[in-house]
Amino acid sequence: MSEPVICPYVVPKNALSRCIDKNNIVVKVVARLQSIPNFREFKDSLENLLYICVLVEHMVKPSKNLKDKIDKKLLVLEIMEKAYGSSNVNKDVISGNIDFLHENKRIKKVSMINYICGSLSEWFNRKILWIRENVLDYFKNKFYDFILKRIGIRSKYNMLLLNITSVIETLVITKTSVLIGINKELLFLIYFLLLA
Repeated sequence: MSEPVICPYVVPKNALSRCIDKNNIVVKVVARLQSIPNFREFKDSLENLLYICVLVEHMVKPSKNLKDKIDKKLLVLEIMEKAYGSSNVNKDVISGNIDFLHENKRIKKVSMINYICGSLSEWFNRKILWIRENVLDYFKNKFYDFILKRIGIRSKYNMLLLNITSVIETLVITKTSVLIGINKELLFLIYFLLLA
């Protein structure tokens, strides 16, 4: 169970708010780095550093007040220390690389059009995959139930029914009408169902 929220209308401000924001950014970026397979191999990679810098650039909210600004360079160094260990990180080299990336204008936000298009395509792909998985499962289960009701014998034709459902699933996925590898029992069962 989650802890109850106590006084959600009391919001931290100033230094406390900055500290919470920094901690949230560090946790999210470190989790994202750790989701990369063999992420420790890319510790000294300039591409990895650029990736972290762009993530920090997107996640840090701009502030007009100089006191409330979060130093992005120190934040990147803190992320590198948490992700790769404080003894494994050479701060001087990383600091120089961050300066190099900044001077050559490599650290920049993704344009709003690319952000919106990427978000929409990701949402569309998730919906298509969800529909495809659920519709296939639905029709496979309905067909399986139909055959079981038609025959009435579960144990004798169980393996045969699995063959039918796998063939139908293959037909739906590949959108072909060629039945390859159907044995005589399966053809007899389909013929029997059509006649009955």
